[in-house]
Amino acid sequence: MLTVAAHDERALAAAYRMGADAALLSPVFPTESHPGASALGVNRFARLVRESRVAVYGLGGITAANARRLVGSGAAGIAAVGAFSR
Repeated sequence: MLTVAAHDERALAAAYRMGADAALLSPVFPTESHPGASALGVNRFARLVRESRVAVYGLGGITAANARRLVGSGAAGIAAVGAFSR
Protein backbone atom coordinates (compact mmCIF):
# COMPACT_ATOMS: atom_id res chain seq x y z
CA MET A 1 0.00 0.00 0.00
CA LEU A 2 1.38 3.41 -0.97
CA THR A 3 0.39 6.34 1.24
CA VAL A 4 1.43 9.95 0.89
CA ALA A 5 1.24 13.11 2.98
CA ALA A 6 -1.05 15.87 1.73
CA HIS A 7 -2.01 19.32 2.95
CA ASP A 8 -4.25 20.63 0.15
CA GLU A 9 -6.11 19.94 -3.09
CA ARG A 10 -2.97 19.99 -5.24
CA ALA A 11 -1.27 17.35 -3.11
CA LEU A 12 -4.35 15.10 -3.23
CA ALA A 13 -4.44 15.39 -7.03
CA ALA A 14 -0.73 14.55 -7.19
CA ALA A 15 -1.34 11.52 -4.96
CA TYR A 16 -3.89 10.24 -7.44
CA ARG A 17 -1.59 10.84 -10.42
CA MET A 18 1.25 8.93 -8.76
CA GLY A 19 -0.98 5.97 -8.02
CA ALA A 20 -1.15 6.35 -4.25
CA ASP A 21 -3.66 4.16 -2.45
CA ALA A 22 -4.33 6.76 0.24
CA ALA A 23 -3.31 10.15 1.53
CA LEU A 24 -2.84 11.37 5.10
CA LEU A 25 -4.42 14.82 4.97
CA SER A 26 -3.25 17.20 7.68
CA PRO A 27 -3.49 19.04 9.91
CA VAL A 28 -7.19 18.62 10.50
CA PHE A 29 -7.09 20.39 13.87
CA PRO A 30 -4.47 22.59 15.55
CA THR A 31 -1.59 20.42 16.68
CA GLU A 32 1.12 20.73 19.31
CA SER A 33 3.73 19.25 16.98
CA HIS A 34 3.26 22.06 14.43
CA PRO A 35 2.28 25.16 16.41
CA GLY A 36 1.03 27.96 14.19
CA ALA A 37 0.26 25.68 11.25
CA SER A 38 -3.07 26.47 9.64
CA ALA A 39 -5.57 23.72 10.47
CA LEU A 40 -8.01 22.58 7.78
CA GLY A 41 -11.02 22.38 10.07
CA VAL A 42 -13.87 19.91 9.76
CA ASN A 43 -15.69 21.57 6.84
CA ARG A 44 -12.66 22.03 4.57
CA PHE A 45 -11.39 18.57 5.47
CA ALA A 46 -14.75 17.01 4.51
CA ARG A 47 -14.83 18.94 1.22
CA LEU A 48 -11.32 17.80 0.31
CA VAL A 49 -12.23 14.21 1.17
CA ARG A 50 -15.32 14.35 -1.06
CA GLU A 51 -13.30 15.78 -3.97
CA SER A 52 -10.36 13.40 -3.60
CA ARG A 53 -9.82 10.53 -6.01
CA VAL A 54 -7.79 8.61 -3.41
CA ALA A 55 -8.81 7.40 0.04
CA VAL A 56 -8.11 10.04 2.69
CA TYR A 57 -7.14 9.56 6.33
CA GLY A 58 -7.28 12.54 8.67
CA LEU A 59 -4.15 13.44 10.66
CA GLY A 60 -3.13 16.29 12.89
CA GLY A 61 -4.49 17.32 16.25
CA ILE A 62 -6.88 14.39 16.37
CA THR A 63 -7.91 13.26 19.85
CA ALA A 64 -10.50 10.87 21.22
CA ALA A 65 -12.72 13.89 21.88
CA ASN A 66 -12.58 15.59 18.48
CA ALA A 67 -12.37 12.48 16.28
CA ARG A 68 -16.15 12.20 16.54
CA ARG A 69 -16.43 15.48 14.61
CA LEU A 70 -15.08 13.68 11.52
CA VAL A 71 -17.84 11.06 11.45
CA GLY A 72 -19.71 11.55 8.19
CA SER A 73 -16.81 13.36 6.51
CA GLY A 74 -16.23 10.47 4.13
CA ALA A 75 -12.70 9.86 5.42
CA ALA A 76 -11.38 6.32 5.18
CA GLY A 77 -10.15 6.70 8.74
CA ILE A 78 -7.98 8.70 11.09
CA ALA A 79 -4.37 8.62 12.16
CA ALA A 80 -2.77 10.13 15.21
CA VAL A 81 0.58 10.43 16.94
CA GLY A 82 0.17 12.54 20.06
CA ALA A 83 -3.15 10.96 21.00
CA PHE A 84 -1.39 7.64 21.43
CA SER A 85 1.76 8.87 23.14
CA ARG A 86 0.14 10.25 26.29
